[in-house]
Amino acid sequence: MKLKAKTARRGAKLAGSIRCDEGFLYAEAECARGGSIETLLPFSYAQTRKGFDLVYHTGSSQPLSKILKDPLPVEHFESMLISFRDMARACDENELALQRVSFKEETLFYDPARFILRFAYLPAAIPSDSTIGPLHALERLVERAWLSDERSRSFKAAALDHIRRSVLFSWMDFERFLGEQGVLQEDGCDQPKQAFVRQSPHPPADRVGRYGYDFISAAASCAQKPHGAPESGFDPCYNPFARI
Repeated sequence: MKLKAKTARRGAKLAGSIRCDEGFLYAEAECARGGSIETLLPFSYAQTRKGFDLVYHTGSSQPLSKILKDPLPVEHFESMLISFRDMARACDENELALQRVSFKEETLFYDPARFILRFAYLPAAIPSDSTIGPLHALERLVERAWLSDERSRSFKAAALDHIRRSVLFSWMDFERFLGEQGVLQEDGCDQPKQAFVRQSPHPPADRVGRYGYDFISAAASCAQKPHGAPESGFDPCYNPFARI
């Protein structure tokens, strides 16, 4: 299945079709199409002789590529990252497959009025080799985000570091990261903070191990340390393939 986005005066239109051999999933289509899942774009579908046609209703949302052309306020950038967490959690709670969410840039939309990034759900068993995963989409988003002040850029660098060190996308792990960065408030409110919370200069050791904070400074001292296996804990200098 392929989705195509068209931009007109009245807004953007996202549409596509599913062939009969791709296997239309009625239960998932009915769950995702009505718009009750906020981070997923609502859509309508109609059966044709060759399969199904789908039309996604973007409303006030704008293509992400258009949003990223201008400098982003940090609260908009934070809300985009939160949307990835919310989308993954919503899929989990509604028994939808994260693998069927389209993470291609032309299918991602952002609504500045509602502070939410919206995704297109494809109710079809599409081949896994034709999809782009959430980690790749997150990396592209963070790389392209244009943040004007120094504190926002340091948060961007931390987010990019976390994404590149992740093996699989887990909304629980990503939620933990956002919380440690001060993006998610402690009282459970997920609205982005208006002011950036500066990261502590001395993060706990487990955060260093998981997310690679202080990796550059640690790597700089590797030449002065032995490269044997660490006795305990995480050692960023340890390389099991290094010659002794």
